[in-house]
Amino acid sequence: MTSGRILIVEDDLDVATLVAQTFSDAGFDVSLAHDGVHALLSAREEAPDLIVLDLGLPDFSGEDIVTRLRSSSQVPIVVLSAHCDTNVKVRLLERGANDYVVKPFYEEELLARVKRVLRKTHDEVVRLGALTLSVAARRACIHDIELSLTPREFDLLLLLARTPGRVYSREEIQSRLWDKPLPKYSNVVDVHVSNIRLKMAEAGAPTMLRTVRGLGYGLSSPRDEALLA
Repeated sequence: MTSGRILIVEDDLDVATLVAQTFSDAGFDVSLAHDGVHALLSAREEAPDLIVLDLGLPDFSGEDIVTRLRSSSQVPIVVLSAHCDTNVKVRLLERGANDYVVKPFYEEELLARVKRVLRKTHDEVVRLGALTLSVAARRACIHDIELSLTPREFDLLLLLARTPGRVYSREEIQSRLWDKPLPKYSNVVDVHVSNIRLKMAEAGAPTMLRTVRGLGYGLSSPRDEALLA
């Protein structure tokens, strides 16, 4: 298992390559997006652990990207920009950015700041309707009823809860949660999902964890639950 997944959103190829190499050398999986459209798509499809975001994109402003991301996700965002104006920094932080690094920068400082933000997210609380996940305590509750989850079940539920409405294939889940590839016809993911679903049903949320035939698994958002009611 890697140190985590980093999405780098940067239109300057030289800077993007430098930043990508810095995180790759530190053990992270890295993906790149060179404009706002691909940044938003990658953020949803890849569910990165953190986004490094440049402000000067060709299609969207960095502020717009932060606002759009925060409308549906709590993924940590570290802004990387040549703008050193205090008002710009404050606006970005108020909109939901977790940190702000000014160009030019030292690679070691950027890496240290990203690691600090990731450590802080381990203390986060993820809420989705009746479901609450305390990451540091590794505690999951439905309507204040604690779910008795195994470590792997907790990690799987947390993965789904961080991107409600997104469907993960078995292969994606395996790559995120297992150090080594599972046997080709292994049903271990299905077994974990079945166990989680049973425990959630016993706590009063029988339909929250859903199966999308031929695609995989996901958690319904509160809006989805309301439409199904």
